[in-house]
Amino acid sequence: MTRQHNRHLWTQRLQRYRLSGQTIVEFCSNEEVSQATFYYWKKRLGDLESSSSEELSTSAAPTLRSNANPQFAQVALPCIARLTNGIQIGLGTDPAQVRRIVTQLLEYAAEAASDASTTSEIGEASSC
Repeated sequence: MTRQHNRHLWTQRLQRYRLSGQTIVEFCSNEEVSQATFYYWKKRLGDLESSSSEELSTSAAPTLRSNANPQFAQVALPCIARLTNGIQIGLGTDPAQVRRIVTQLLEYAAEAASDASTTSEIGEASSC
């Protein structure tokens, strides 16, 4: 691919992202590109996009809450739980969903600890 072709491809991809309403993580996953590459092109083409912003419609701009400060936009970052056994669990970006999953993990850990102590008590009693 030529540089011009890459630039055109990424300009279109970034416009699709702005219109998609998806998080960067979701968009990159759907487009099968790395987040690092996405941010690289977003930064690289940022100057070009701002100079040609008249060409974009207002619907392509990020949606902000009406009472939001226009200098700041809400950003949803994905949350990942890294367990001590090396397992990583993607918790998503919705705070309520993250809270539910963490609560379930804590309940599971408490049950597992309770089962382990019961098992060790049974093991100690049978060894007498």
